[in-house]
Amino acid sequence: MVRLEELKPSSKQRVYDILNALEFDMADWTESLADKERSPSSNPKYCYNWSFVRDDKKVIVLFLWYEEMETLHGRIYQEHSFRQYAEEQEKGRKKRSLEIDYAIRLAYETKLPLNVVICQRSANTNGVLKRELDNEKWSVTGYDQDTGACIIERGFNKSDEGYFDQFEVDGITEKIHKFERHSFEYTRSSVIRRKVLLRANGKCEVCSLDGFTTKNGDKYLETHHIVPLSEGGDDSYENVIALCPNDHRKAHFGIDSSLTKEKLIKKVKSKIAGG
Repeated sequence: MVRLEELKPSSKQRVYDILNALEFDMADWTESLADKERSPSSNPKYCYNWSFVRDDKKVIVLFLWYEEMETLHGRIYQEHSFRQYAEEQEKGRKKRSLEIDYAIRLAYETKLPLNVVICQRSANTNGVLKRELDNEKWSVTGYDQDTGACIIERGFNKSDEGYFDQFEVDGITEKIHKFERHSFEYTRSSVIRRKVLLRANGKCEVCSLDGFTTKNGDKYLETHHIVPLSEGGDDSYENVIALCPNDHRKAHFGIDSSLTKEKLIKKVKSKIAGG
């Protein structure tokens, strides 16, 4: 398993060369350049962008900061909300923020892999010191349609075990994770669910037994709101726990004293504190 430190870039690849190698149409890099003496690779219309989507929408490239990458149980990921970030930015950065949000949403909805260029910040200028295209594909494993919050993980169709919950059965997506009860609508964020599954690392957070393995090789657990949404509970990392199907049913219908809301909340707090 690759450690995060191994992904720190050691060279500065040009954006132009990365896209050219991925078979993007590069003609406009030259044609739109006002100063014809200038190299097309430095065209400001493109070279500062944070994302690119090829014309056929089959190749997506994201530029992500190495410094913002995190690990949890050996999985490397980033968590963002570029759409919300855009609201606070001036024109140029706002445009780039909305473009990368579009690229992430497209990858999530079409289940396309991501080509991620890992960028290291310069300590002096806050610009890019080094950048390299990762040889491993990444994937958007959670995206909130309402806020643009997302979680992006290194790996796509991995040979190692993935994680799977009851809301991903038969390819259900975030767009229909809304439920009505007593005329109120409740939304379950795929980003929160995904982070909880990463935290659980394939094991029930109550009994510590492995979730069963699905036909696709994923570990199956069920995500459960400790304080129900219908009772005013938050759709938050701290209020969701990953349970085996047996303990999930007990949490709803059983009289097991180890599955009270207070004890489940305590278990989650302990897991978060312990990393």
